[in-house]
Amino acid sequence: MAATSHPHGRVGAGHRAKLKKWSDKVAREDEAQVAAASAKRPAVRRQRPLDVAKEKLRKLFH
Repeated sequence: MAATSHPHGRVGAGHRAKLKKWSDKVAREDEAQVAAASAKRPAVRRQRPLDVAKEKLRKLFH
């Protein structure tokens, strides 16, 4: 007989602590990846959406 899964609201304190530790570790790794990626990218001035749309239409029709 297969083991039934338990709802996450009823896990033990030790298991809950392990899940929290793991999720905190994953969050830190994600933040580190985002910080590293943003550090590699050069600073680019973002155009306003209307300006971008105007340029695309200009290129399309000219």
